[in-house]
Amino acid sequence: MARAQAVSAGVPAADDVMLNYQSTSFHDALAVRKLFNLKPAPEFLAWLQKMEIFNGNEPALAGEGMRKQLIGRFGGLVNG
Repeated sequence: MARAQAVSAGVPAADDVMLNYQSTSFHDALAVRKLFNLKPAPEFLAWLQKMEIFNGNEPALAGEGMRKQLIGRFGGLVNG
């Protein structure tokens, strides 16, 4: 029997209060996958692992080194 698959696209900060429209965000997709015990698509999971966003089949925890690297990158964007 074929298994149905749903696609959920996250668009952070895309809410529009005037139109009463609220989008999903990326953490919503992660929560839904956890709730239904699903994994990302194989090619997306491979990319997540390559980018060190996932460790195995679970999201990687940001260690101190990763936090400093992210802060440095964002600081460079903000400060020009």
